Amino acid sequence: LTMKHSCDVCFTTTGYDIDEVVLDYWIAGYDAHSTSAQLLKSVMFTEFSDIDYGCMLAEVEDAFRLFQLTSKYMESPPRLCEQRLLPLTTPMCEMLISKYYEIDDAVLREIVGKKPSTKMKKEASEICLRANINYYSCRRQLENFRRIFKAVENCKGNLLLEIRRKFLLPTRLCKRYALAIFMCTYRFEFPRKRLGYLSFDDLCVCCIKMINCWSNRAFEEMDTESDIWLSREFLATIKDAKILCERSTIDELKMKLNRRLISVLSPAAFINFKCNNRSFCKAVINTGMELSQGRELRDFFVNIFENIIIPCHEGRWTKDDLRQFCSEMTKEVSDILLKLKQDSFLVDIWNRYLDVFTVLVSWNLQPQNSVAYSSDGKCLVGLALRLKDFCSYLPGSPCGPGGPGSPGGPVRPRSPCVPLGPEINQ
Repeated sequence: LTMKHSCDVCFTTTGYDIDEVVLDYWIAGYDAHSTSAQLLKSVMFTEFSDIDYGCMLAEVEDAFRLFQLTSKYMESPPRLCEQRLLPLTTPMCEMLISKYYEIDDAVLREIVGKKPSTKMKKEASEICLRANINYYSCRRQLENFRRIFKAVENCKGNLLLEIRRKFLLPTRLCKRYALAIFMCTYRFEFPRKRLGYLSFDDLCVCCIKMINCWSNRAFEEMDTESDIWLSREFLATIKDAKILCERSTIDELKMKLNRRLISVLSPAAFINFKCNNRSFCKAVINTGMELSQGRELRDFFVNIFENIIIPCHEGRWTKDDLRQFCSEMTKEVSDILLKLKQDSFLVDIWNRYLDVFTVLVSWNLQPQNSVAYSSDGKCLVGLALRLKDFCSYLPGSPCGPGGPGSPGGPVRPRSPCVPLGPEINQ
């Protein structure tokens, strides 16, 4: 009598060897066949002309199965480090989590300013076209952002520490997510028609300055328990300077600025300022006075663009002109408040507001495809024209035609993202 028995066979190993190149393709939303074809075309395999496509496909499919097994733990990354089913080392877990939660600048630029919702998932097809990335990669990034936002939405402590604790992300990613959540929480308006030329990193420069000046802590202080939200005391106190809105005060301010700016502005800029000095002064003061109103705070970037940047652009102001104007404006406002209110705390509040105002108008805000002018009338290339070569993206986040978002496009490594400097190149 022959008896047949069935048994389960389990193979164990001391650890997995994860191919980061294959992982990048999986993260980018490629399937196994496309990945195999791309790998065979890549430089690393040009020496091995006898490599069989079937063998390559089998290796890639095996790697993809492993990545798929890890993905179920990614909703709560600490589970990946605690599980015992997959023998992954701590560095491997950190690398998998970091790559899985990587998010492209173009995607962040599309979603900042509005709270994540299920509707965002439906908009993935439109966002992936505008951001020029693979649809499945875009879906993953949107889901990751929505998950992190929901997890820390009601966080009362340090937002960066909370993201790191719950998702085990590296400091670089913690900061990117924290800044994006900051913009979404306050629902700042960044309309594409007017501010579409600003990259996510440009917005980060502005928001870091806002956090450093208008909250109770500096953005880089990750070892403290204080939060990064804007100080309610700051927003409530800034409107106490109502005396700045009085007609006599504005007349005094514009006369003092006329005397101070005649020697520091370019001729074209000074003529433009002298003809519109009242509107310039009122724009700066009213923008600050209205920060305590939720709607005006959301429109902060738009108001500066419409009331300051556009008039300065039309008046052929240079960035140096803008800096000089902001510097003199800060000095005169401080003198007037000390003279009329004798309140050093209120002076400090307005100095903090004008510090942020200066960064916004002189660092980033230049109209799209605009032409700025130097003091001698020579045309200078605007910020928007330098954004084309700002940075390249991770595999899966192509920049331009032929990238992973397009059929058969090559994978290109990301170059370091360095914020643009304040200069306008000639």
